[in-house]
Amino acid sequence: MKILLTGGAGYISSHVVKALGRIGHEIVVYDNLSTGHSRSLLYGKLIIGNLNDKTLLNQVMSEFRPDAVRQVVDTARSVTGWNFAVQESARRPGDPAALISDSVWLKSPTNWRPRYDDLDFIIRTAWELELKPKNMAGV
Repeated sequence: MKILLTGGAGYISSHVVKALGRIGHEIVVYDNLSTGHSRSLLYGKLIIGNLNDKTLLNQVMSEFRPDAVRQVVDTARSVTGWNFAVQESARRPGDPAALISDSVWLKSPTNWRPRYDDLDFIIRTAWELELKPKNMAGV
């Protein structure tokens, strides 16, 4: 699955990127690095930009054509209990009418089995890690 994660270089999101990358998802992280760090990203491609840069964001969306954005947002809101702001826009010409993300479409024909295929579990694990007390090194 192709996933665009905004703010993905932050502490919590970088763990989500790591977990999703480990199970084979193709990830683009769109972040302005105001609080995140590029060195925290072990998977995916980093695009440095601001969400208010509509030209760059539209270019990234057009070139990458992600499969899942809303699903990750909804799951992160559910897990964290935060109703954080998300900017939505109309579908672009050529976008499919519906996006369905289910690893069953990969499992059947390829006999591939992800280590973790439950997005709720992946985000919940990253969130629990964020909530743990950290030592002075931030670990």
